[in-house]
Formats: sequence, structure tokens, C-alpha cells
Amino acid sequence: MKACIARLGLGVFILIGLVSCGYRLGGVQPVSMVGVKSLYIEVPKNNTQYTRLEAQLANHLSDALIADGRYKQARFEDADAKLVSTITSVDYSQIRPFRTNVLKAEELSMRLKVSWSIVSLKEASSVRLEGGSTTAQTRFFLEDNLQTSQQNGFPDALRRVSRKIVSQFSNTY
Repeated sequence: MKACIARLGLGVFILIGLVSCGYRLGGVQPVSMVGVKSLYIEVPKNNTQYTRLEAQLANHLSDALIADGRYKQARFEDADAKLVSTITSVDYSQIRPFRTNVLKAEELSMRLKVSWSIVSLKEASSVRLEGGSTTAQTRFFLEDNLQTSQQNGFPDALRRVSRKIVSQFSNTY
């Protein structure tokens, strides 16, 4: 019993020591993003043939930003910086063919590529703070209607790419 209490006391002592030294769990804010507390999410551009992906991506980026919690989402007038993004490409590849017809796909892989940048709104000229290109991939089964199958795959790919984007500018490891 005394050994258990001693271990618990040692653990608390170490935890207090780490907290007081400035260590914290999770990633560290990138140096270029110091001073940025709130972000405005601009409606993304869409360079693909698929319609209505812009609004879905904006919603998923907003959800990912809120879930991350490092930055507040704000109106343009109140924000420190804005997130500008463009859906650059959507590519498909066959994962699994039908057993009876190898030329017909049963399962497809969708790769969604989004380029993004964070632009400061504090300075008179727009200064790019962070940016890059992010890719996310999802799989879906092909049903009778190809368009319906593709539309059903987009939300998952957009959610994945949004989480990756927010993680890239929120955390530096």
C-alpha cells in the first residue's frame, strides 16, 4: 500500500515538474502562425468538373477547425488570417474488378487533391504564412449509377483532406 502511494506521489511530482517547465502535450504552433488566433475560411475554388464541392469543403474545413480547437473561426472583419483553398484534382483508380468481368470495376479509389494557403489579414499586403498541397484518399463500391457512387464518396474524401489541412497548419512536430 505504501509503495502504491509512493508511486502515485512520484507521478504527480513528475507531472507538476513537466507542466512548470513549459512542456505540453500535442503539437506546437508553427513559428509563422504565431499571433494568429482566429481564421476566416474563404469559399474554396473548384478546378474540377464536379459541381458543389466548394461548399462541402468549406463546411468540412470549418468542422475540422472547430474540432482541432487551436484557432477560432471568425468573420472576415474579425479574423487575423484567412484560409484560401482550391480543389485541384479528383482521380480514380480501380481497386477490385468484378469476378466475372475484369474490365469492370467493383471497388474504386478516389484521390482528392487540395492546394491551400493561409494569408495574413493584419498586414497591409497579403503575406502568405503557411501553405501546401494535401491529398486524401477514400474507397467506395460501384453501384448501378456511377455518379451516385462518386457523390457518395466525396464527403469522406473531403472530411479526410480537411482534417489533414487543419492538422498541417495547427501542429508542428
